[in-house]
Amino acid sequence: MFEGEVASLEALRATGLVRVPRPMKVIDLPGGGAAFVMEHLKMKSLSSHASKLGEQMADLHLYNQKLREKLKEEENTVAPHRSILRLITATGRSPPGRCVRELPGPHWCSVRSGILEGASSAQGDISLTGHRAEGAGPQYMSKFGFHVVTCYGFIQQVNDWQDDWPTFFTRHRLQAQLDLIEKDYADREARELWSRLQVKIPDLFRGLEIVPALLHGDLWAGNVAENDEGPIVYDPACFYGHSEFELAIALMFGGFPRSFFTAYHRKLPKAPGFDRRLLLYQLFNYLNHWNHFGREYRSASLGTMRKLLA
Repeated sequence: MFEGEVASLEALRATGLVRVPRPMKVIDLPGGGAAFVMEHLKMKSLSSHASKLGEQMADLHLYNQKLREKLKEEENTVAPHRSILRLITATGRSPPGRCVRELPGPHWCSVRSGILEGASSAQGDISLTGHRAEGAGPQYMSKFGFHVVTCYGFIQQVNDWQDDWPTFFTRHRLQAQLDLIEKDYADREARELWSRLQVKIPDLFRGLEIVPALLHGDLWAGNVAENDEGPIVYDPACFYGHSEFELAIALMFGGFPRSFFTAYHRKLPKAPGFDRRLLLYQLFNYLNHWNHFGREYRSASLGTMRKLLA
């Protein structure tokens, strides 16, 4: 359980966009179980810094997209030099008047007096070195998922990487919760509604480009706070997913001032179909609560499925 939380806190800290407690150590207890030691922060309920948190969460959700844009810029900068570099590799000299000394971005090579300094790959092209240094920050993620299992309450979440968001969300979030409901309750109505709903899920995302966003994963009012310096978030279950997913539980159970959502959507406006997809993401949370707290969440779960089928 704690390994996923440690990895989540580290992922959020690495962006430098949101304040989280610094993870320190996971300790195995002699009598069984474990303890997670992290930085102590004096906190109070979120209030005056709600707008700032909204801005920070929008920045977090846009962070991977900006990494993608930066990567494309770097590739466009490097691409024109490739034919020159191939010629240098073949001849050992740069073309007249084209002495390439350094390439911008994360790749570099050096040519001194027209002679290539560096190595060639086995394919005869230049091995560009200079990958981002360790600790330079997160890299662009093109898939949906996370590199470790995380926990949503006591339920483990599989985060195996997927190429598209509807597949990831349907398989690793909704289906996983419904499998548990089937195991514990064998609820026929839930089974029948799900058989009809799952084939309609792709329609909710038709025409929508979804860039994987690093999500806190469990952004309800009990996992946010503030101090005099600004907002704080904790107890994350991170993964790369659709940014809209993050808002579902925040809207369901209250505790977030309107200023939070206003500031968030100022930076990340609602896309067409937002409200219908929000229902889908709220369904996940109702199912999760059904699995954690029992049948009192059955009605909300089934009612949300019916709304999505209407």
